[in-house]
Amino acid sequence: MAIDKIQSESINLADNFAFSGTVTGAGETIKPAFRATMSTNQDLSQVTWTKINFNTETFDTDGNYDHSSNYRFTPTTAGKYFIYTNIQYTSTGLLYEGRSKIYKNGSGTIEGKFYNNNDKRHLGGYAICTILDMNGSSDYVEAYGYGQGDTPRIVAVQSDFGAYKLF
Repeated sequence: MAIDKIQSESINLADNFAFSGTVTGAGETIKPAFRATMSTNQDLSQVTWTKINFNTETFDTDGNYDHSSNYRFTPTTAGKYFIYTNIQYTSTGLLYEGRSKIYKNGSGTIEGKFYNNNDKRHLGGYAICTILDMNGSSDYVEAYGYGQGDTPRIVAVQSDFGAYKLF
């Protein structure tokens, strides 16, 4: 007998159920996924986009993040991905500007920036996120930073980069 609708009063949620059809929306996973941080601060060249060396994996569910040479995420499952980075900047003196950008396949996709108005700050940061389609074979994403000030650098203990599959 086929059942079109189950009433909440007629089902014991503590029971186990065996389904012979297709069940959707139950037990979905958000992988592949990764999060990476930095083991040391990274100096930036003045007013130059620089790939950030997120070289320490917090987790990498499917081994799709290269934490040793390219510092890029290349998921092997096609879909829409939530991608984020939080980059904190510092300098030895005044930090005029800091920018963060997520690149897909070598081109910038989304950028965040902050400016200091000569108020002698030497610390700032920006978190950005986006949702991107990834083809599951050759698409990849990377995080870049840009600084202008007195020896701008990325603060390792406060910066991270990550992504996970939405659907």
